Amino acid sequence: METSRADSQMTPSEWRIRLGKVRAAMAERRDPKSVRDWILWAAFETDSLIAQYYRAFGEDLDSDMAAASYAFVEDGDLEKDEGSYYLRRLWRVLLRKYAFRDAWVLDKTLCPLENGLWRCWRRKDLLLWRLAMGLFAGHVILWSSSGLLAFLDLVQWRLHWVVAVGAFSLFVVFALAVVDVQHRVGRRGWPVIFGRAALIMGIGVFYATVFGIAIYVLASRLAQCYGPHLLKSLLVASMALVLGFVFHLFWQEGSLGDPL
Repeated sequence: METSRADSQMTPSEWRIRLGKVRAAMAERRDPKSVRDWILWAAFETDSLIAQYYRAFGEDLDSDMAAASYAFVEDGDLEKDEGSYYLRRLWRVLLRKYAFRDAWVLDKTLCPLENGLWRCWRRKDLLLWRLAMGLFAGHVILWSSSGLLAFLDLVQWRLHWVVAVGAFSLFVVFALAVVDVQHRVGRRGWPVIFGRAALIMGIGVFYATVFGIAIYVLASRLAQCYGPHLLKSLLVASMALVLGFVFHLFWQEGSLGDPL
């Protein structure tokens, strides 16, 4: 790439000048080759100075990737399949960083390059299936622990304990999500980090609640009047939420947003 020599010698001030020129070109949708080379280095060559400066200075690489999508379809020197390949890789990078808004912007450029079935298959990863599977595993483990269930039998009748367990679970999950997001986006502003962490936590709460209610309904039907209390099912769901995050973030290097 043309950027390779400059990347090995670029100072921060030179990088900022180049970044300004690239963003000006993206705003006017011109010079697709230079824009494309810059974005490929920033997105995929994570050890390069271009990528490291993005992280160190907290610049918005995610929006730049979305804005540069035109450079992969409006260049006559680039084959359609090659442009589609690079855009799909950028899509994966954005999902790993939980940049769902920017991924959706890039999706508008990528959609015409793929058929309907593959488009649906790619978009499924917006639902964070890895998180859903981690929460399901957490429910299985917790419901198989007789000692924990006996403890919850006592806790479920004390409202302050129910609130405390739920609040503690949310606090731990949010803290883990903040750490994971910051690790992936670098020194972006805290509103960005907190916003993405809250979104991940919200999706996790949704899955945990759905699994908890589903287990409660199923167990109640199978056991007739001797099924679990709804509060107990929700307590298990809140603890499974913590386990789901812990399983993934401490035993895997990948992002919860990694496509399946």
